[in-house]
Amino acid sequence: MHQADPDAEVVVALTKLVDVAVEVWRLDRWATKTESEASVSTAAARYVVRRLRDFLEDFAIETVDLTGHPYEPGLAVEVLGTERDPTLAPGTSIVNEMVSPICLWQDGVIRHGQVVTRSLEDTQ
Repeated sequence: MHQADPDAEVVVALTKLVDVAVEVWRLDRWATKTESEASVSTAAARYVVRRLRDFLEDFAIETVDLTGHPYEPGLAVEVLGTERDPTLAPGTSIVNEMVSPICLWQDGVIRHGQVVTRSLEDTQ
């Protein structure tokens, strides 16, 4: 076997990098939810997330999570469902859950996100 050149360039399909971005986002959400346990595995997961985010940043790939933000038609998301929330004002929709994040490459949308919204009206 020979020594690989650590500076050699590797061509990677953009779709594969976007797949990694989605998984980093999922890992980050999981690690954040379990942070209250303050376990070693959580700290390790947060470290992995930071390293993977740095890697993706080198390729100008980022993810956007709109959880808790107002939902507006035209956002780069697919609405998978809407839950009824009688506390919201008529005509107001909130992104209740991001099932998959919006992925950006060089500040342009490369993959739409998937969301579950909540509003006064139940549209399911």
